[in-house]
Amino acid sequence: MSTTRPEIEAMIVRGDLAGLQIKHQLSEPVLLDMDGGLTALHLACASGHAGMATWLLGIGADADSRRHNTFTPLHAAAMNGHCMIVDLLLSAGADPNVQTTPQGYVPLHSAAWAGHDATVRVLLARGARTDLRNHRGETPAETARRQGRTETARLIGQPHETNAGDLRSPQITRFEWGRIEVVGGDAFKDARLAPVGAEAWDWRRTGTRHAPGRY
Repeated sequence: MSTTRPEIEAMIVRGDLAGLQIKHQLSEPVLLDMDGGLTALHLACASGHAGMATWLLGIGADADSRRHNTFTPLHAAAMNGHCMIVDLLLSAGADPNVQTTPQGYVPLHSAAWAGHDATVRVLLARGARTDLRNHRGETPAETARRQGRTETARLIGQPHETNAGDLRSPQITRFEWGRIEVVGGDAFKDARLAPVGAEAWDWRRTGTRHAPGRY
């Protein structure tokens, strides 16, 4: 019996890449790209599963797939602050300036609303426009300011070099057993840092492990 869509969705959200790969090998439809709804890539990007997003792109997922309201995987990743996935999607050809219908949100609005500064930096470095307005008539900087994200608004409002190579890895502000804190207030038990930001280290995705109680 083939797996239902809700079952596939649940596998994606919990990050069960191995299970999803088995379903794909059995020729089950895992991309969920029908009827203008959320695709598998939308769900993986919203949930922060970079390895799964990479695999989905590899089997044919559209980096710029759009819901009926033109909401894209890039919007999903940006609004949740998954800056490495944002960079992955942009490298795969996602348009950084798609506006949702009718709200008019671009991914930069989504990142600005939540104050995801690392994600904002990636979008700006990869061609995101700062002058596009949503249904409120707000630019991304104005959306950030309305939410009290003054630093994010300042970041968007300053001149930018559209060169991803100029990005810097976030600075670690505190490190102790079981906790890593970086600039911006994000904290992780285990982390991966790169010029496009920081994210939680996924031991399952990398196939790595360490002996408990040891560095």
